[in-house]
Amino acid sequence: MEYKELKKLIEIYGSQRKVAAVLGVNQSQISRWLNKKTSPRVTVREKLIDLIQDKVVIPSHKRVSGKHTDGRLFVRYEFSLWRRILNDPTKIPELFKKLKRLYKSVQNKDTQIKAQRLGISISTTDRQTQETEYYSKKAKRTYTRKREELQFITTIIYARNKPSTDLMFQELEEKIRMYLLGTLESDDIHDTEKIKEAKTFYVFFEGESLEVEE
Repeated sequence: MEYKELKKLIEIYGSQRKVAAVLGVNQSQISRWLNKKTSPRVTVREKLIDLIQDKVVIPSHKRVSGKHTDGRLFVRYEFSLWRRILNDPTKIPELFKKLKRLYKSVQNKDTQIKAQRLGISISTTDRQTQETEYYSKKAKRTYTRKREELQFITTIIYARNKPSTDLMFQELEEKIRMYLLGTLESDDIHDTEKIKEAKTFYVFFEGESLEVEE
């Protein structure tokens, strides 16, 4: 759940009641989400994510620089995807429109590095799995959440030019489709107990050297 963004959404609409009306739920459910007592069901979460992305201004990315074990330096940009639901493969083109917009926001950064690759993390949870409790030392309270499995999918390294970038996105899309179809529990893609969500999108610029961004 995107609690901070949900609070901002309530500020924009003016009340929990108005947000609940847009989502088609009771106001009491909004309150329970904010108190982290429950989470919205899949169909409502999709509406909530779309609403947040449409109405709420969210920090664009996180930049991390470092060095691989082989000594090569890199810059990594991380974009939150707010757990976009991936159970329906027909929505993958919509996802990739967003990924390409995110990529364009950093494609002209760190241009001294001549290679690139993409990555995405996908979370899988079971609808039937019971939520477990965990204690947050920072918040000094106990929360509940379902256990999840994380899968990281990445492309090979490409040159930083348009033809290579197009191929890079094609590779990532093919790998995501193969992963989703390969992990479905049923022949019917809409009949599965597994909830798959896109968590984070990564843009890597890879090279032998880089200058630290000031």
